[in-house]
Amino acid sequence: MNKALSATLVLICIHLTCLDSNFAQSTSKTNNPSADYSTELFFNSAIKQQSRLYNGAAFYDYPTVVEGSANFQDLNTFSTGTVVYQDFRFENVPLMYDIYQDKLISVLGKYNKYSLVSEKVSDFYLNDHHFKYIKVIDTTISVIRPGFYDLIHDGKSKIYVRRTKNMQFSLQNKVVTYYFVPKTSYYIERDQKYSTINGEKSFLSFFKDKKPELKKLLKEKKIKFRKQPDEAMVLLASYYESLTN
Repeated sequence: MNKALSATLVLICIHLTCLDSNFAQSTSKTNNPSADYSTELFFNSAIKQQSRLYNGAAFYDYPTVVEGSANFQDLNTFSTGTVVYQDFRFENVPLMYDIYQDKLISVLGKYNKYSLVSEKVSDFYLNDHHFKYIKVIDTTISVIRPGFYDLIHDGKSKIYVRRTKNMQFSLQNKVVTYYFVPKTSYYIERDQKYSTINGEKSFLSFFKDKKPELKKLLKEKKIKFRKQPDEAMVLLASYYESLTN
């Protein structure tokens, strides 16, 4: 261990011992956001590049024969986001989300891209979206696979969006070009069970007791479920929960 890191760890220990015991016990976990914020900012500032966050594999850009972007929202530049990694919350982290490989990417310096270990990321927040990593013990009986899911509604029912891209290719004048095709899948979690949402009829089947009211709301709001599925599902799930509380 080098002298700089040793000194940093000593500073952290001094900082923690100045806090009362109850506060110190809660600072390393994310179940107390107000307590976490102070210590985690100190942790991030003190450790910087030696933090546990920076321990993923190197990430390399796609070859020039691949057209388009593999990333969420087609963004090829880093955006500032938040990551919950091994129960530590890291703020103001440069992030990109490769939805083709389902990898969360960050960078050290200007050019050293690396992918975080997905299983160690419980949540990340990027461009007003909240992604959660869902672990699946038995993929033979589950409708979902392990990976990152966009949590668009977090209530009695949870609605997740799986945002992915597939790679296809074309051949013109003996030149092969690869490109990405986006795909979106929807899931609902109720009573700790995941189910697939295939459309409006499928979605409303989970709320049969209030189906007329929900259909009326869609009509009043002039929302077409097929064209605006995210907006429609969030609206209907929220309204259903307000009717049944």
